[in-house]
Amino acid sequence: MAKSKKIFECRVLHDGWEMDNSAWVIKHPDGKKEIRTTNHGGECSMDIKDICSKIAETNASLSGLVKLLEFATT
Repeated sequence: MAKSKKIFECRVLHDGWEMDNSAWVIKHPDGKKEIRTTNHGGECSMDIKDICSKIAETNASLSGLVKLLEFATT
């Protein structure tokens, strides 16, 4: 019996949370792909809305860090 296979994994950053920092894509034997992550240590699915929220959170953090660097170096 064919098994689902992880085909990609990335680091997920969280504002104020130091755990559950991975998300990954698995490909099922029928060819369907699924995004998975963890929440409080338990594995769960991750939908497009969740991914967009994490991207926005990470972009906001990056923008703040860039601005911080500008203040520190000018």
